[in-house]
Amino acid sequence: MSNSPKKFFDSMTVYFQPRLIIMLLLGFSSGVPISITGDIVTWWLAGAGVCKTSIGFFCFMTLPYMLKPLWAPIVDQMNPPFFLKRFGQRKGWLLLCQIVLILLIALMGQGDPKDHIELMGLFALLVVICSATQDIIIDAYRIEFLNASEYTAGASVSVLGYRIAMLVTGSLGLLLSDYLSWPVVYLILAGFMLVGLVTTFFCQEPARVTIREKKSFLEWVKISYLGPLRDFAQRKGWQWILLFILLYYFGDQLIGRMSRVFYKELGFSGTEVAFATKTMGLWIVVVGGFVGATLAFRVGLMRAMFISSVFHMLSNFSFIFMAYIGHSLFALYLTVTLENLSAGMMSSCLVSYISHLCNRSFSATQYALLSSLSSVPRVFFSPLLSGPLAERFDWVTFFLVATAGALPGIFILLLLMKKFPIDGKRVSPKKL
Repeated sequence: MSNSPKKFFDSMTVYFQPRLIIMLLLGFSSGVPISITGDIVTWWLAGAGVCKTSIGFFCFMTLPYMLKPLWAPIVDQMNPPFFLKRFGQRKGWLLLCQIVLILLIALMGQGDPKDHIELMGLFALLVVICSATQDIIIDAYRIEFLNASEYTAGASVSVLGYRIAMLVTGSLGLLLSDYLSWPVVYLILAGFMLVGLVTTFFCQEPARVTIREKKSFLEWVKISYLGPLRDFAQRKGWQWILLFILLYYFGDQLIGRMSRVFYKELGFSGTEVAFATKTMGLWIVVVGGFVGATLAFRVGLMRAMFISSVFHMLSNFSFIFMAYIGHSLFALYLTVTLENLSAGMMSSCLVSYISHLCNRSFSATQYALLSSLSSVPRVFFSPLLSGPLAERFDWVTFFLVATAGALPGIFILLLLMKKFPIDGKRVSPKKL
């Protein structure tokens, strides 16, 4: 017991390391484009009288985040263009993305959406592509820059910076739109990318194992695209690892958007739900990330993943509690707290786990592939299953089914803990 305060203090001091502060600022840079191409542009289009159908098509702008593994090998293995190669592989590409993002965000705000909706859509798409590319590089930078023991903490501070950026740009953009023209608003919002640009300029280029040589185009494709897959397939239990990542969030993803329908049917107002899920819930997710990181430091990463997964599965019973008692702000806040706290714990642990799995020579490509895999059920299965299940069953049964949906991932995790535990070590790739 006497060592408990010391262990807790040790787990907290990691957050004040310069490396973690850099990840906080890069996380902020990663979050800046999200609201700009999401809530802000939707508010602008609606105010300009653009039809709802056209506004709805802007939802497809998130697709590049799902498709980023397609071009991840390019920034993973190719030198940055122009003079930027002097800054190094990661810093050079990151500086290029951030400079282009500043220009594109500023240009995106200069048009009239009523007359040039197609042009605005093009700029928004380019912003999202550059944003997804920035995420690829930041994820790789975090893997190569941090020590393995700092991965979970690095994930939590990155999420904190990301959420702060979304909150600041989202709220400030809406506020300024009441007093300034949209071109000026977008110029101001573009300026927030300077946080990441300055951080990237002064931060250190991480050490990494490079396999880049002067080869033919076909050999380059083989190494850059097939190399990460072949390298990962050499890991023992790789099939179980992929299945686990695919099913990790499955129980939560079965609920999908039906939680909002559930709140609506219980009679909660939009204001009540917005405060609980957006304002309060946003910060609870951040707290959950720090709890997950501290837990991983204390008991080990895979045990922390198991505890977080079981906690999140059990948090579904708070929905069942709400179904029985009906409209209750206490029940709403309790449900959002338990759900978001456990979700934040799961997220920081998964980011750390995937980071441990990546080879430094292919970190950008492998992380992009594995992280995208965890989103597959949300994108493809949740829309097909959550609605029909909610239609077929009452709410209590629906949430019981969603709870059961978390069990396969937990069982596979137990298998991985026993037979294929991670050791945090990464080796250079074998000859390809």
